[in-house]
Amino acid sequence: MKHILATWCIFLLALPAGATKVRPVSLTELTENSELVVYGQIQLGQIIAGDCGVRYVVKIEEAYKGRLGPDTSLLFSSDKPLLTGSRYVLFLSKESEAFDPILSTNSFGPRPDPERVKVCQRNRPLYTVNVWGTGALEVTGTYASAAKVAVFDDFMILMPKGAKVGKLDSSERYDVERDTGSIEFGILRGLLKRNPNPKRAPNNSFNPTYLRGT
Repeated sequence: MKHILATWCIFLLALPAGATKVRPVSLTELTENSELVVYGQIQLGQIIAGDCGVRYVVKIEEAYKGRLGPDTSLLFSSDKPLLTGSRYVLFLSKESEAFDPILSTNSFGPRPDPERVKVCQRNRPLYTVNVWGTGALEVTGTYASAAKVAVFDDFMILMPKGAKVGKLDSSERYDVERDTGSIEFGILRGLLKRNPNPKRAPNNSFNPTYLRGT
């Protein structure tokens, strides 16, 4: 978690002052703007050639949106580092349709390198985690309870009113270095299972040969 937070802070500090303004999103909005919402364990992570981030393989245990069944392995990327072996609730969209809640962008900000954009488009998987990787909620235990909780950025993701939401700090998880939003995993599962109209997603099952030689 320390590495995740440090990387996230570096990303924010790297943005030019006033260049980009973002807004928080509700759990409902995040779900509606995600093609897939799944829960599973990260099996593998690998740096993408061309300095294009990291790709991961998740073995799905539950699907809340999109018709990918248990034991399906899915290849995706994330701007936020994830921990191999840990379990996450993932809000995913196709790379070309990623949900990034930007309010405004200053036209004087830095321009992406067109060649690097082309390289990354070729090398990155079909799916990516929405909201710059914030749509990956780690599911973990705490010192205080046997119940699992989902850890989330409570600045960027807003849980429904009335949902029992807490805060984690270093007294409850050794790897949490600041107050972080948390919600019991059972409660989050209940909220996600209320989605009345899951959409069918293309089968993007992991092919082990995809990672060879890269």
